Order: sequence, then C-alpha cells, then structure tokens
Amino acid sequence: RLLDHIAVCRELVYYSKMNLMISGGWDNLIQFWDLRSPNPAFSLTMSNKIFAMSLTNELFVVGMDKLKVCYFNMANIRGNFNKEAEFDSHLKYQTKSLATFADGSGYSIGSIEGRVACKNVLLDRKPNINNQNIMSTDGDFAFRCHRSGINKNDVFAINSIAYNPVFGTFATGGGDGEFCIWDRVSKAKMKVGSFPDNAPITSLQYSNCGNLLVYASGYDWAKGIYGEGLYTPKIGIHFVPDCEKLIQQKKR
Repeated sequence: RLLDHIAVCRELVYYSKMNLMISGGWDNLIQFWDLRSPNPAFSLTMSNKIFAMSLTNELFVVGMDKLKVCYFNMANIRGNFNKEAEFDSHLKYQTKSLATFADGSGYSIGSIEGRVACKNVLLDRKPNINNQNIMSTDGDFAFRCHRSGINKNDVFAINSIAYNPVFGTFATGGGDGEFCIWDRVSKAKMKVGSFPDNAPITSLQYSNCGNLLVYASGYDWAKGIYGEGLYTPKIGIHFVPDCEKLIQQKKR
C-alpha cells in the first residue's frame, strides 16, 4: 500500500528479555515490535529525529537531533513506560554515535567534532540536571580523539562506538580512518588500527564472547556528494589479544 510519509529508520536495538525489536527514525518515533507481528506493539513520539540508540540490561539511551538525549528504564516497560529524563548532550556538536557501557551503568556519546563523553546513569534515582539542561554524575568525563594535523586541528566524526561485552573496554571508529580501543577506567588508549587506505571507519561491533572486533570502512559522506566513490567498502576483524583482556581482569 502507498504510505503518506516515509522516513529513515536510523537505528535498531533488541531487548532480549521480552523479544522486542526497537526501531528509531527520522519521523521522531521509537517503535517497539513483537517479532511475531507485522505491526508495532506500541510507539513513543520523541521531541526530535532519532540519530542513535543503545540498550544494555535495563538502560536504553537515545541520542536525537538538536543535541537532545534521553534514557529509559526498561524495567518499567510493563507499567507507565516513558523516558526517565531528557537533557542536552554534554558535547557541543551534533550527535553521531552512542553506546551503553558493558554493564549498563552509563553510556558513551560521540559527536561530529572528534569528541567523546562518558556519562554515568543511576536508574534508581532522579538525575541531576543543571540550569543549562545538562545531566551530570560523579565520574563523568569527555575527551578528544580522531583528530590529526597541526595542533590536532583536523577533526573527524565519531562514526561508531562499541563496548566489549566481556572485558569492558570500548572502541571508537572515526572519519580519520582509524579505530581506537580505550580503557574507560584508566582513561587510556590501548590500540589503534586502520585499513591501508585509511578509509573512514563507518561501523564497528564486538562479538558476544568479546574476542573479536569487527569494523567496516567506506565513505561516511563527510564531504557530501563530492566524496562519493573515493573508497571501496571493506570489513576487517581485530582479534582481541590477551594484553587487552588482562588490563580489565586485573581490575576486577
């Protein structure tokens, strides 16, 4: 049938406890799908376009247009389910990527300006939101990455963020053609990798066992149509060595 309005489906996440697929798009809708039905079980209308989503355990975080961020407690989905809070991003430029921590205690958010913020979330209490409409929690921090050139003035978008579900480290993929692996606890960079042609890293994800990081490259449209055809899409695999595991294991 013909649709009056078609919008981009920007992100999908899966809530295994209830076998629900959750989609978010540029129509401002978050839709919850029972995979046995062709129609959404229910929908939520958000304030802006959905740019990024991530879910771990009960923490479901949504990054939107105009720097808006909100989060949900999935434990409340059977009751009066709605967002726990909505606030402005800690970063000053457009949200590009987002990933919840491996234990669901917070999230990392990346912008088009080569910066990542790591934000803690306490689902059992009301968030602290200041008069600039920014949420702050003890232990929050932000850092610059995926920059190059003199004085690091060439900045690139953080196209993707992924957390290792076993070891707690996380990876960022940037428009500079590199993926970086980070230890959030010590705030240290552990590994840098790239393809030979330094094509932008457009997406990355860890395997469920945490031993593999799969990353993809291609054109990320940072230069609009003028950069189309510059790069051939590729997929790479990083085998996580013991040294990247031991750092986290020693801290436990």
